[in-house]
Amino acid sequence: MEHLYNKTIDIDYFVGQVDSSGCNVKTWFPREQEVKCRINWTTQNFKLVNGKLTNLVDAKIYLSPIETLNINDRIKFTDTYGNITYYDIISIKDNDQIQQFLTLEIKERQND
Repeated sequence: MEHLYNKTIDIDYFVGQVDSSGCNVKTWFPREQEVKCRINWTTQNFKLVNGKLTNLVDAKIYLSPIETLNINDRIKFTDTYGNITYYDIISIKDNDQIQQFLTLEIKERQND
């Protein structure tokens, strides 16, 4: 499977903290960097939500297992032009049930 990995991503995790004004703040830290993966961008995963057509998943990412990976982590993808986009992890699936590779479903973050 590794020979099919043609992209890299970074994976960040957050620590919740309370700032001096008493507000909850997320501070992001790198969990894994330059993780080799394959990304399949999707365009046909829409659902009607509150009368509005909504894209549920932007891509599926295939990668080798990472023990510390968490559904609350975020994906950082840098395209070939240097543009950075952050994605939420919607699901983590162990498709073969033997931890040979994982599939992540991701959606672009609406806020940080």
